[in-house]
Amino acid sequence: MNAIINFQQYTDSYLVSYGQSLLIKHLFILPLFIYAFINGYWMKKKLTTDSTFNPKPWVRAEFLIILLIFIVTGVMNEQSPPFQIENLIQSSGYAPILEMFYHGPIDGNQVTLMWNSSTIFFAVIALCLTISMYVFKTKMSATLSFMLALCLVLTTYITFIQSIIII
Repeated sequence: MNAIINFQQYTDSYLVSYGQSLLIKHLFILPLFIYAFINGYWMKKKLTTDSTFNPKPWVRAEFLIILLIFIVTGVMNEQSPPFQIENLIQSSGYAPILEMFYHGPIDGNQVTLMWNSSTIFFAVIALCLTISMYVFKTKMSATLSFMLALCLVLTTYITFIQSIIII
């Protein structure tokens, strides 16, 4: 990321498709860490105490998250990197997904993050969705955990998009 986007320009890159893809890729890393912890630490304990436990659904869920990260990376390879964001906006416009989720005026090329009531609401929802570890502990379905991971990514994405101000 540092080779393509300067850290100070990371939030500015949200205006173009490459930056949106990069944000989504980074958000998928959150549930990947959760699954890595579940499958790497808790799964070992579970398998030593319960020999009938089937770890395959949990490994599949982690695999699907990794697959989604690779898909987003592949999409990023087809997009123009934001070396000159203002020139990229002039030539190809703002990211369509930004226009879909952002409900403010889009007429600048710099992004500032600011918290408001809707971003706090979505941030709380995103934190609540990290209960996928609790889902594992209570022996619920790995599919439910995967769906919660997707909801975590979606609500965290909406939190970020609702917190930006374009200047």
